[in-house]
This record gives sequence, structure tokens and C-alpha cells, in this order.
Amino acid sequence: MHNSFFNLTLEERQLIISRAADHMDVSDVVIEKDLWVCWLLEQLFTLPVRMVFKGGTSLSKVFNIIKRFSEDCDITIDYRDFAEKEIDLEKTSRSQLKKISEQLKGQLKHYVHATVLPLLTEKLKNQFPEQKFEIILSEDGETLEFYYPSIMTDSIVYLRDHVLIEFGIRNSTEPCEKHQILPYLTSSIGSDIGVPMPLINTLSPIRTFWEKVTLIHVECHRERLHQTPERLSRHWYDLYMLNHSQIGDEALERLDILESVLEYKRAFFHASYANYDDCQKGKLLLIPSSENKEALSKDYAHMIDADMFYQTPPSFAEIIVALESLESKINQKVLAV
Repeated sequence: MHNSFFNLTLEERQLIISRAADHMDVSDVVIEKDLWVCWLLEQLFTLPVRMVFKGGTSLSKVFNIIKRFSEDCDITIDYRDFAEKEIDLEKTSRSQLKKISEQLKGQLKHYVHATVLPLLTEKLKNQFPEQKFEIILSEDGETLEFYYPSIMTDSIVYLRDHVLIEFGIRNSTEPCEKHQILPYLTSSIGSDIGVPMPLINTLSPIRTFWEKVTLIHVECHRERLHQTPERLSRHWYDLYMLNHSQIGDEALERLDILESVLEYKRAFFHASYANYDDCQKGKLLLIPSSENKEALSKDYAHMIDADMFYQTPPSFAEIIVALESLESKINQKVLAV
């Protein structure tokens, strides 16, 4: 009979978290937050709609490709569960796509407010009746901030004091496959202690590779970065790590997935400065301007100082050199087709 970790005494839970933190050489709060990430994923994937776990957190939690703690969760809900009919992105006019995009955003807003929020509220009430949690949901339903009662005294300035869930509905959920998500503290507990270990649909890292590539390409075309440089340098690191894994070579053989990523971005995230077509003309950009490069380098240094990595990371200069080579390799590959 499993004894839930959450039913242990305060001292027992603190000891397990501290032991796991020592084992991984990271802060206590990283281990604690990761546990709540897993708990949230376990609850969310009980919902009846098709959805996938994606982004940086999937690269660390599922595929062990990146060696940094990823504190946010990206969830894409399959729009086909909400659309009246299959959408042919290529044959649909821009004005119609804009209308469809707004409809999907409205459906996501309603679903998260009317279904997701009540689900989490009920789960918390049933499982933790005497503890205080706070959920802050954005008006558009695309971001959910989950504040949990920390039992650890440590703190990291760079690390958010809550779990951020980002929901999307205007993207593909394929290719994907089921993977089990394990909390970091499983290395410090016996099999008799139960922790959230959800088996969930996870987006292929090959698609994540191309989504990172196109995201960086767009950022490199901006005069100023879309977000503040804070928390943005991780995308360059993630792509570096993807490229240094077997996924890098596999992705270069799947230009069809690049085409699919671009198809969705042209349809639902159109912008004049994005230059998506350049990605297929041998003009892909992965290296930012000197000014933006400096800002990203500072953000990357902050990540390192905050112990966000659990393995010695490459320097930002090394990342830039590697991505210059990748940029050239992708452009040559695209032109050779």
C-alpha cells in the first residue's frame, strides 16, 4: 500500500526534498517546485480532450536532452476537438484564418475558465483541504499561475515562486507519444511512497526542435526582443542541446515537420517581420544582433548564477558558435531539396 508523499509529516517531506536536492546538487526549491509541476500535469491529463505536453520542460523531464530545470509547462490542446470541421490551412484565406484563430482563442478561454480551473480547484479541495493555494488565471485563459504553500526556506531570485502553465490551441499536437513523467525526488524515496508519476502525451522532440528554430528565427528579425531578455536565452540553450543530441541529425531528415511548423505559424502567428518564407529559402537566422546577443548573454549568466542547470552548461559564446554552424547546415539542407 503506497503512502502518499503529501501525507508524510512536514519533517519527513522536508528531509526527502533536501536529500534529493543534495543528490542532484540543486536548490531545495527546485525539487519542491518540480513535484508540483508533476502534480499539475497528472491532474490536467485526466481531462477528456486531446492535448500534449511540449516545450523545454518536456525536453528535460521526458527526454533528458536539456540539463536545466524547466519551471513552466507548455500544453497544446488539440483544436480538432473544438473545430466544427478539419481546417485546411493552405486553402483557407487569410481573413478566414484570422476568424478561425479568434474563434479558437475564444474556445480555449472558455474551456480553461469553465473546465480546467474548476477541475484544479476541486482536486486541491479534496486532496489538500487544510492548505492554502492560489490560482491566477489570465483573462484569455492562456496562462495559469499556480501558487503552492512552500515547505522549504531556500529561495532563488531567478526562479518563479509559482508554476506557470501556458495553454495553446492553435498548433499541432503531432507527432506525439506517451511518456511517464517522474519527479526529481523519486531518486530519494522508496517504492512504498507514492508521488505523481503521470503517463501523458508528449510532443516529439523533433517538432520541438523546429519550433525552437523558427521561434529564434523570428526573434532574430526583431529590432528588439519580443520578451525582455530575461528567460529568453533558454531557447538558444535548448536548441544547442537538441542539436548536440541525436535529435539534431534526425530533425534535419524531417523537413516535412519544419514545413508543418511553418504552416501553422503562417496561419495563426502571421507577422510581417517574421519572414517565415526565408526558413525555406536558405535564409534562416539563428544568430541575433550584437545588441540582443549581449542582452541574452547576460540573461544566460543569471540562469547559471541561479543554479538553474544541474550539469555544467556550455558558455553562451559556445552556443553562438554552434548555432552559426547549425544555421549554415539547415540552410544548405533546405536548398538541396
